[in-house]
Amino acid sequence: WEANALPLPERLILLDKLQRTLDLMKLLIRLVYDCGIYKLDGYVYRQERLQEIGNMLGVWRKNTRKKIGLDP
Repeated sequence: WEANALPLPERLILLDKLQRTLDLMKLLIRLVYDCGIYKLDGYVYRQERLQEIGNMLGVWRKNTRKKIGLDP
């Protein structure tokens, strides 16, 4: 992972960017489903995977913020 090699402040910037990208991906997957390109099972599968990634990313961001001293 590229973020692991970065100093903590730069790591947090990258992780925040990744969070925004993930949010965009969730929105695009929803639009694809709404347009009828994915069926419900395909949509649910992809959203569950993105949710798992989001959870991992959230923990990583939280731990990085603690190390920097931004969160208690």
